[in-house]
Amino acid sequence: QWADPGEEELAMVEGEEATVEMEVLDTPQSSDTPVDESLSVETSEETTTSPPTERPTAEPPQTDVIFRIQVGTFDQRENAENVWRRLTQAGFDARISTYTENEQVRYRVQVGDFQTQDAANRVAEELRGMNFSAWVFPVG
Repeated sequence: QWADPGEEELAMVEGEEATVEMEVLDTPQSSDTPVDESLSVETSEETTTSPPTERPTAEPPQTDVIFRIQVGTFDQRENAENVWRRLTQAGFDARISTYTENEQVRYRVQVGDFQTQDAANRVAEELRGMNFSAWVFPVG
């Protein structure tokens, strides 16, 4: 039981001693009455099982990021076209893009637009197995 709200608060100042009286209130008593073990409970031997539930498969989150593989960067367009040709003949979705660096046009050969980095990594490994360089990078 808690103290009655009307009782005075006990105030202590550091270094002072206080005497507190405590009274133990009612505690639950154990019963000496034996449990009647002759009481019966109805049980059933029949067991029912529910069919296994299908766990939903995790869908990759939809993001605006895609992944590409850079196969090479070239100073000469002809070199980029040769690599592009080999890739497209092998069935890869390859492209050539240009950029300018130090006032010189350069040519990048890239493969794919992949929804996940794992998918891009798998194709990059395949390209490396064909003796191409392959770097996966995010776009977007």
